[in-house]
Amino acid sequence: MKVIFLILLLALGAFALQHNAHDLGVYCEGGYQKGVGKHPRIYYYYDKNVKNCIQFVYFGSGGNKNRHETREKCQKACNVKVGTKVSTA
Repeated sequence: MKVIFLILLLALGAFALQHNAHDLGVYCEGGYQKGVGKHPRIYYYYDKNVKNCIQFVYFGSGGNKNRHETREKCQKACNVKVGTKVSTA
C-alpha cells in the first residue's frame, strides 16, 4: 500500500512540474503581440533575449498570452530575478 501511495505521489509531482513548465512557455514566450482593438493600455511581456520584462502597448483583444498587467506580475510569472536591469546599449 505504501509503495502504491509513493508511486502515485511521484507521478503527481512529475505532472505538476511538467504542467508548470508548460505554463511558463505559454505566458513567457513568443515575444509580444500588440493585439487589436481600440483600448490601448500599457502591459509587459517577457523578452527571452534580455531575460526581463519589457513594456509595450496592448490594444485590448487578441494577441498571445505573453502579456502581464504589471512588471511585477511579469517578473513573478516568468521567474525574473528582481533587480535585473535591461541593457539599453
